[in-house]
Amino acid sequence: MKALIRQVHFLFLITAVLALVCLFAGPAAAQLNQAEQTAIEAAARSGNPTAIKNVIRNAVRRAIAAGANPEQAAREAAQIAAASAAAAGQNTAIVIEAASSGAASGAVEAAAAAGQDVAAAAQAASSGAASGAVAAAAAAGQDVAAAARAASSGAASGAVESAAAAGQDVAATARAASSGATSGAASAARATGQSSETTAAVTQAASSGALSGATQAAQETGQNVEAVISASQTGSQEGEQVAQQEQEQEQQDAEPAPEPEPAPEPEPEPEPEEPITPDEQDASPV
Repeated sequence: MKALIRQVHFLFLITAVLALVCLFAGPAAAQLNQAEQTAIEAAARSGNPTAIKNVIRNAVRRAIAAGANPEQAAREAAQIAAASAAAAGQNTAIVIEAASSGAASGAVEAAAAAGQDVAAAAQAASSGAASGAVAAAAAAGQDVAAAARAASSGAASGAVESAAAAGQDVAATARAASSGATSGAASAARATGQSSETTAAVTQAASSGALSGATQAAQETGQNVEAVISASQTGSQEGEQVAQQEQEQEQQDAEPAPEPEPAPEPEPEPEPEEPITPDEQDASPV
């Protein structure tokens, strides 16, 4: 009976996640194939961080190389992993961090292999991973700020780690990943109807998580830690600004357009004077 309940709960969460995929990505098709989605579900339900990271890194890298959108691919992977972990009773923060790390890592590796903009790929994937994690946490009724912190930490560390391995600009990658993770988490908080206070907490948690993840990865890969810290802090500030601008734009779009003022009525034209008749002209004084 308990197994049946867990299965029903899992199906419910997956349905909620698919609905959120449609909310964020619109009518676009799934970026990951069915085999990859199944592998992510299995890895997340096992709770093994290494397996989760590797499965998602390979899936996102393959998808991007095949022309997928990095942000959407990372978002999809993070949402599936987070929902599967929650349904299986795993530690979702650990799963989310591993999933986001794999997503950002796969995006950086794909961009580096193709000679594309690594920083842009890191920013897009980090944004997708953070927004996907926050959305999944909201759907499961979990702590969205904790999800934002875990996702941002994982995304920043994965991006820095892979950038270092590929000989790319690590500081620039850290800055881009931190920016994307912060703005992505904040956007997802608003999109899922979180309060302004919760959204602010999510934004702060994402910024903190990105700094932590980037710093740790820089230390482990022998990079200039101070440069990475400064870059990550700058990136998070930029992400907060982007999130604020998006919020202001959404508020403006939601405001009703002012009604046009009624046009003034035209003044009536004066009636023409009647012409003077010849008799009236003769009767007028000289």
